[in-house]
Amino acid sequence: MSEPLNIAICENLKADSDFLARKIKETGVAAKIRFFENGEAFLESYHKGQYHLIYLDVYMSDITGVAVAAAIRERGDETPVAFITMSEDHALEANKYRSILYVVKPVTAEAVAHTLNITEAVRQQGKKDVLSVTDSERKKIDIPFADITFIEVLNHRCTVHLSDGGVVKVRTATTIDELDALLPRPRFFRSHRSFIVNFDYVEDTGADFTFIMANGDKAFIRIKDFEEIKKAYEDYLFAEARREY
Repeated sequence: MSEPLNIAICENLKADSDFLARKIKETGVAAKIRFFENGEAFLESYHKGQYHLIYLDVYMSDITGVAVAAAIRERGDETPVAFITMSEDHALEANKYRSILYVVKPVTAEAVAHTLNITEAVRQQGKKDVLSVTDSERKKIDIPFADITFIEVLNHRCTVHLSDGGVVKVRTATTIDELDALLPRPRFFRSHRSFIVNFDYVEDTGADFTFIMANGDKAFIRIKDFEEIKKAYEDYLFAEARREY
């Protein structure tokens, strides 16, 4: 049996944090939960790798949940983070900090189960340098991260495009959210509801709201977020150039 998940809930409304905790317990997943009323209290006690999953309220009395997520990522911690909020206004910003879910209150049982499933998949993935996908016949397929140029998921059909021009097609129950959580950041980026790209293989952005890959393939970019996603790519290139220098 797996060890219990260590979960932090950072929420300034006690009624909402208690409600979320009940939803977690109702899933039957073994979990140890710690509660924090604000972001500062969480960051004061937190250390890298302490939790398997962190729930963050976006709007808190001191600092926002997005700012807390930024601090977590600045410490090199890739622990799954899920945002809970009253508004969708910060959804893109939340994606910047690799959130596994951005859910508007009230939190549903389905949303909680989804975050726990992703968290367990991330824990099982561990430090492997491969993406593990289970097909409809429960056969596991391992694909090295370095070989993946981009991924497309549509109607439970996952197509992994490879650097040698080949493709791996898998019918799977694994969602694109779950795949996204298993891939290393910031190299891999969710550019569209159906696409995840490997920035290492992007050649340019197209006028048709796409990433143009090194082999000429195209991966879609969300039109309304085109400029911000393009900037995320440019920031990645800049960071890589500095690291190599």
